[in-house]
Amino acid sequence: MVDKIKKWKLVKSEKILDEYMSIAKRRYLLPSGKEKDFYIDLHGKSVIVLPITKDNQIVLVRQYRPGPDEILTELPAGRVEKGEDVLEAAERELLEETGYKGEAKFIVKAPTGAYSTKWRHTVLVTNCEKISDQKTDDSEFIEVVLMSMDELRGHVRTGKLTSPESVYLGLDYLGLL
Repeated sequence: MVDKIKKWKLVKSEKILDEYMSIAKRRYLLPSGKEKDFYIDLHGKSVIVLPITKDNQIVLVRQYRPGPDEILTELPAGRVEKGEDVLEAAERELLEETGYKGEAKFIVKAPTGAYSTKWRHTVLVTNCEKISDQKTDDSEFIEVVLMSMDELRGHVRTGKLTSPESVYLGLDYLGLL
């Protein structure tokens, strides 16, 4: 197979927002010879956790999300902090958001979108047990929700889960599809 697609040449990049999110305006030279600006979400690594309790309940978090302007029931997730490995970040985020702890296993790394530098690392955590109260940040208002596997499958079908691919990858890894 001949590879006809080539990387574009970056002409210029400037950070235009650097707060909770960082956004860059990047100008590329396209294969046509034309230059075009793209707005890129600058993010590092993140983790998304598929937590399963000892009795096969899925641990989810329910919270308001300002982007879609909806209250969503999602998998626990968050940023990988500087100096932290992916499994440590997954265990930390799960504990902070839900109070649950279990046995973590890395599943896959994937880009989050075409206009983001963020890579999402899906982590399966099995044999979860509640060991503490939540320890959320001052901007997190989270309700913990437990669902059966069948309820989770139904919830994925509603389109109101922000990362259905992580559910798919975790269930595939477990042979539960």
